[in-house]
Amino acid sequence: MEIRPDEVQVQLMDFCKKHFVHYHDLQLELSDHLWSAIETEQAQNPKLSWDQALQTVYGRFGIFGFAHIVRAKESAMENAAAKAKRKLFWEYFTLPKITLTACLWLSLFTLGYWAAPEQRSLPILLLSLVVLAWAWWTQYQQEKKFKGQKLPLLLTASRYTGIPAVGMVLQLVVQSRFFAAWTNLAQPFHLGPYALYCSLLVLCFVAVKAQDQFSENLYHKAKQSYPLAFA
Repeated sequence: MEIRPDEVQVQLMDFCKKHFVHYHDLQLELSDHLWSAIETEQAQNPKLSWDQALQTVYGRFGIFGFAHIVRAKESAMENAAAKAKRKLFWEYFTLPKITLTACLWLSLFTLGYWAAPEQRSLPILLLSLVVLAWAWWTQYQQEKKFKGQKLPLLLTASRYTGIPAVGMVLQLVVQSRFFAAWTNLAQPFHLGPYALYCSLLVLCFVAVKAQDQFSENLYHKAKQSYPLAFA
């Protein structure tokens, strides 16, 4: 069956979808590869129909078809996303953003430095809950944006990769002081442990900021590169 040029990519993308490639961006990439390979195959053997050339090209992918390509692309995208998030995270410990990190830590530390040891438990609990609530809120806001994505993209599927366990760390901060504070809010909280908790809170803040910035960048990149996925 002869296929008009304007139908080629649509049918190749549909072919990829039927063979378990559900990501729109990967369908585009594979359809371009298949199209080029089909043209080469027909140039070498003009007697082949378009469908025969397609089946010949697809047969070269082996019994698992596109499965190994999907897995390899997913792994590569996850690694790239984790690397990008680490880069954004460490930017807060290099100039110029380290000034923000240092100011935040000093502010938290000063809050407890001038307080008596028995007055430090409640502020650290409240600050932990504030950071945790903010982490949930930023994630909720980002997910609202991605709800406008109508087609699955490999590019955006990686946005959860490498997220630091902010909730786990904050839970540790809260629980480790919560039960003691619940029974006795005046229990002494010495400056050394308080400084450590300040550091943990700052790390959580930076991790949330890095994740939020990564998601924002990813959203704009995906929308610009694959507008049909958001149409």
